[in-house]
Amino acid sequence: MNVAGYVLRRTAIAVVLLVGVTFLTFWFYDLTPIDPARVIIGGDPGRPIPQEQRDIVNHAIGVDRPLTTQYADWAKGVLHGDLGLAWQGLAIDPDNGLFGTSVSAAIMPATWRSLSVVGGGLVLLLALVVPIAALSASRPGSWFDRVTAGLLLVGISTHPLVVGLLLQSLQRRWHWIPWGGYCPIRKPPAGGQTFPGSLEPCYGAANWAGHLLLPWITFTVFFAALYVRVLRTTLLDVLDEPYIATARAKGASEPRVMLRHALRNAMRPILTMTGMEAGMAVSVLLYIEVVFGIGGLGRLSLQAFSGEVGYDRPMILGIVLFIGVAIIGLNLVVDLLYPVIDRRVAVGQDRRRLVVGPAA
Repeated sequence: MNVAGYVLRRTAIAVVLLVGVTFLTFWFYDLTPIDPARVIIGGDPGRPIPQEQRDIVNHAIGVDRPLTTQYADWAKGVLHGDLGLAWQGLAIDPDNGLFGTSVSAAIMPATWRSLSVVGGGLVLLLALVVPIAALSASRPGSWFDRVTAGLLLVGISTHPLVVGLLLQSLQRRWHWIPWGGYCPIRKPPAGGQTFPGSLEPCYGAANWAGHLLLPWITFTVFFAALYVRVLRTTLLDVLDEPYIATARAKGASEPRVMLRHALRNAMRPILTMTGMEAGMAVSVLLYIEVVFGIGGLGRLSLQAFSGEVGYDRPMILGIVLFIGVAIIGLNLVVDLLYPVIDRRVAVGQDRRRLVVGPAA
């Protein structure tokens, strides 16, 4: 299949899915007994809002129009890069319009922070999973295999919130590892984020990685057990294939057999899991950001859903849109990586039809 055509087809499917998900978000919000005027005005939920004031607020934010019209206006703004203004803290001036926090301006830095946690955690995860699974599969039943299985079982049975808190307690003894927070790579403007004991803004690649080290470890501990078990099981099956015996008969060393022949074929289930576990990664990210004080999409979601008088619909829609793009985009990347790992796999081929065999 033509790569460009396949990407275009998957992109079209992604657009349809995003339209469906975001419209359902509109619809479900409309079904909830939440008064948008109360979200904006705030105050005592038991104190009624004058109807005249409610009408002014509803007209200003456009919720007095049909739901399809509201969605069309929102989608038009998305195409122009405008996700609207957050309802929390919104100020309405009948003469000069609306004033408040831009959803786009709030989500963009939060998205980068979340991607920093997930991306770094995924790199660390694969860096640990591949050698551990390879050693376990090459020596099944050994002490290393048994000890690794036990430790990983403890890791997957422990909630990421608990793992994060345990790592923070260890940090208080070690001190050389930052407790968390987020340091940008580039130097922030004057008045940027600082940390206790320092009057200077925190920035730079070393500080960025140092403050994300504990979140990366928390992310890795939670997913490592499942990935190691799947890769180990797949490797054991692959190592029994005839072409592995042929490679050994030709004099190939065990490291070459493992790296060149076995791992290359066994990595396909790991790619599939990476795409399928994207939604789980988002939920784990929420706990990690709360424990380590990282203002990413997880923390932003909590703020959007934590209103005492209602939920912030524009912020929720923006978060749903960005998470949807990330998950669908990751699955597209996974599909495109299949023919890179195995040249016999055509781009766009159904994953369920893959046949185990030599990829060399």
